[in-house]
Amino acid sequence: MRVQTNTLEQLVIALPAIWLCAFWVGDIWAGVGGGVWALGRAAYARGYYKAPKSRALGFVVAFMAAMAMLAAAAIAIIRA
Repeated sequence: MRVQTNTLEQLVIALPAIWLCAFWVGDIWAGVGGGVWALGRAAYARGYYKAPKSRALGFVVAFMAAMAMLAAAAIAIIRA
């Protein structure tokens, strides 16, 4: 249950990041970022189910993917 709850909490950041990246940067980049985010969440879930302390890598991958999409969108907005 905790993995699903944490994923819902991360969606608050990830979905706007994907949408902004798709609009300002491009669909391909948003798709790549969203795919990396999903892989990170899958790694988080797998790590959490194995041993809760081993979830860090998946969390970092997913979080950095969302932040990269937000940063790319912010740069595109500033340039516009």
